Parts: sequence; structure tokens; C-alpha cells
Amino acid sequence: MRWMLHCTILLGSLAGCGGEDVDPSGLPAIAGYQSWPSRTVKGEVAGHGDTVRVIYANDVARTYAHAGRYPVGSVLVKEVHENDYDKPGKLHETVVMRKVTEDFLPSSRPLDRGWLFTQLDGGKEIRKQLCWDKCHRQAKFDYAWFDYGE
Repeated sequence: MRWMLHCTILLGSLAGCGGEDVDPSGLPAIAGYQSWPSRTVKGEVAGHGDTVRVIYANDVARTYAHAGRYPVGSVLVKEVHENDYDKPGKLHETVVMRKVTEDFLPSSRPLDRGWLFTQLDGGKEIRKQLCWDKCHRQAKFDYAWFDYGE
């Protein structure tokens, strides 16, 4: 629960339009995410074009009990690759969704319905406001496009 306090402290620094550096210490970790269970999807999709996306979900996100409502501590990591004959080609970007609080806050900003969206960039994480504004606010499963519950 230390990361919830850390995230609360970060709220003021994340209030802009996006692009701010995010200090991930104290947030749900993504270290070793490539060993998490994953789902691969391919083809044309808004925001990513004709790509292959490998989406990893941590154990919290995969909890059966969530029934489409991700619990705090859920993490989804999406690698977006070139579509190399329906297989992952060159990596374009790696983006991260962390459920850091419940979505019934008086204001959904700066955390969008409880999610923090970031992009990995040379060892740093950059807040990715566009993910929420243009895409995930419409997603069917608690602002994710897939239900990763078992």
C-alpha cells in the first residue's frame, strides 16, 4: 500500500497535459513483466495502426474475482511491434497501465479513472495522457480493451 501514498503525493506533479516524467518508485512494479502471462493481438487498431501488440498482465490484473473491474495494483504492459507477417517485428513502443486508485474520485484527473498511463522511454517513464483521452476512456473492461481475469 506504500505505492498508494506515493501516488497520492505525485498527483500534483501529474496535472499537466501529459509528457511529464513519472517516478515509478513506490508504484506497482513492472520489473520482469516479460515473464508475465501475455496475449498477442495483431492487425489494424486505432492509435497503433497495423501492428502486433503483446500485452502482459500481472497477477493482480489476472485475478478471477475482479469480474471486469480491475483491482488497485493491476498492471498491464503493452509492447507495440511492427507487423512482420503477423509476428512481432521491430519494437515501436512499450506502454504501461497501472491501476493506482479506485475510479470514483471526485475528479478523474490527473489519474484517469484510477489508471496511470505511461510510456517507457530510454529507462524513464513518461506520462501518456493521450492513451486515456483518445482511446482507453472508451474501452469495455474497466478502461482496458481485454478482460485479463482468469
